[in-house]
Amino acid sequence: HHRRKSFQHEYVEFLERHRVPFDQRYIFKPVE
Repeated sequence: HHRRKSFQHEYVEFLERHRVPFDQRYIFKPVE
């Protein structure tokens, strides 16, 4: 179920939708 949006964009939308506090600096870092 891949959309044309980037993962980062999807992630930001997810956080905003759930009102999760986040720091932009961490969004584009690889997740280990």
